[in-house]
Amino acid sequence: MADDMENKVNWEVHNLTAKRIGIASKKGDNFVSNSDIECHDIFIVPPFGKRKIEKKEKLDYEQWEKLNLIKISREATDSTASLYSVMSSFANLIGTLIIPIIFLVIFLYGQLTDYGLSETTSKLITLVILLLLLFIVIFYTSLTDTSLTNYRNKLKDSWKNIKQSGAKLISLLLLMLVGIGMPALVIYFFGGGRDFSIAQPSMSLLGRIMQLIFIAFASIFPALLYFTYTEQKLGILQDNFYREIVKLDPKVITLEDARSFYENKVIAVYGSEGTESNRLSYEVGPPVFLATVVITMGWIFAMRPFGAFTSPVDFERMLFIPEKTPLVFGFLGAYFFAINMLFRRYARSDLRPKVYSHITVHILLVFILVWVLSEMPFFKGNNSILLAMAFIVGIFPETGLTMIQEYLRSVKIFGKIFRPSNEKSLEKLDGINLYHRAQLLDEDIENIENLAHHDIIDLLLQTRIPVHRLLDWVDQAILHLHIDMSVEIDKEEQKKDAENKPDMATMEQIRTLRKYGIRTATDLQEAYKAAESRHDVDKLLMSLESDSNIQNTKVRRFQVILDTLRDDEWMEYIRKWRNTEQFTSRIFTIDDMIRILQSDRPSSKNSLQSSILQE
Repeated sequence: MADDMENKVNWEVHNLTAKRIGIASKKGDNFVSNSDIECHDIFIVPPFGKRKIEKKEKLDYEQWEKLNLIKISREATDSTASLYSVMSSFANLIGTLIIPIIFLVIFLYGQLTDYGLSETTSKLITLVILLLLLFIVIFYTSLTDTSLTNYRNKLKDSWKNIKQSGAKLISLLLLMLVGIGMPALVIYFFGGGRDFSIAQPSMSLLGRIMQLIFIAFASIFPALLYFTYTEQKLGILQDNFYREIVKLDPKVITLEDARSFYENKVIAVYGSEGTESNRLSYEVGPPVFLATVVITMGWIFAMRPFGAFTSPVDFERMLFIPEKTPLVFGFLGAYFFAINMLFRRYARSDLRPKVYSHITVHILLVFILVWVLSEMPFFKGNNSILLAMAFIVGIFPETGLTMIQEYLRSVKIFGKIFRPSNEKSLEKLDGINLYHRAQLLDEDIENIENLAHHDIIDLLLQTRIPVHRLLDWVDQAILHLHIDMSVEIDKEEQKKDAENKPDMATMEQIRTLRKYGIRTATDLQEAYKAAESRHDVDKLLMSLESDSNIQNTKVRRFQVILDTLRDDEWMEYIRKWRNTEQFTSRIFTIDDMIRILQSDRPSSKNSLQSSILQE
């Protein structure tokens, strides 16, 4: 029977690399390609893909497997395989446990009869004990025998889901208590709610009900996004990350390498796939509750559901128009920012508790800035301008801080203290908007220098920003940083232009590069390589200079920049990613992979692979 089972097994060849590999056949057999049109004498497996084959003996796979470039596993295609496994387990169960239990029950029946119990009662008690013991044995075996581990996993997952659902239900009830209870209490004690309980239905009662519904919904909606957030499977997240690492990290060639290097980091962020639940979930903790409380207080302050209606005009005003004060408009701007950021994170499956901490801090900072701006002399008597500025500050808090600094600079005694910062803002990079800056700020990235020198691997784990986009930002940041360090501005000119363009020369140089289609550090390197092949490097380096005085120097500035780019810590990662993306259609043989391993592996490579390569 075992031989029949062996004949009905399909073998699966898993490609653990980012290359399209071709495994040679041992006997010159032809294999149908992925396109199902032509045949080859090599077995082609796509990057990170898998293909089935009836007999693995047809493949010359031994060296591939020794180098951890592929993994071969078998899968039974006939349902009798699982039946055979269960039958074997059941036979072992009968021989080892059930037969001794039967003898034990017979002995117990004799003892019960000796104690004077009737034969019927003894049989009934013995039957109940027998069934109970059989149930315990079978249940215990189902939790330990490998053929029935799926049952155990389902049971554990069910219990885990029950606990998580109960915790979420309690958290949701508490949030609704905050979002509905706070405005309801305000209306009851200060908005005429006590009178409504004894009075006839009126427009005032309708108005308060509509206010309560609006405030409650606006307050709870950010937290509801968190509750409806779709959890992702751990296995999918981990596999995607490891595949990106294989294409990114120069030290990593296979998926096994990626797991060896980064498994601890992945477990720290996502958790272990071998835990009770195979899904990634976040507990509803204090950040979500605190943000809900702050937002609810803000809407109560904005809509003011208290006081009495004196006319139809008051009725419409109190229902639909918020109070026209700077603090209220600052809160409206902050809420506008929060809703947009939450939706973007929700759509990208990156809605975490720290986002709500960011919202709470954002709202508090806006309140402080608006308080200070309200006392600025140039806003006195210009309430409409102050309201518009408060709304803008609610979205961009740094705008309010800049205005305060500008005001202090206008005072002679403070003019030398408050000078504009030459800090490289992330706004100068293509593709980064307000919400991306807020997300990067959560990872302590405030400017171009921080982004160029931050750990890319940690950013991939923590932010889930698409790899192509993140690497493009880092690529731009590296170029900006090297250009900025190389530009020399005359001190008098810098002093004269400090108020408007403190880094004017840098941006002029960036604009010159953009004219030639160069926007990243790798673009500059590719342009240099192409110029080398045409033998016109000197012309390229002269054309890229925006300063005519530098064009006449003996040492080309961009030549020095290109030399320093080679040693930048993340350039090797970016180059590998782009090279991997370019060669996905090429078929790599075992000789190609050995050459890659010998050239790309660091000195601290795996000893087993080192010994195999030396052979």
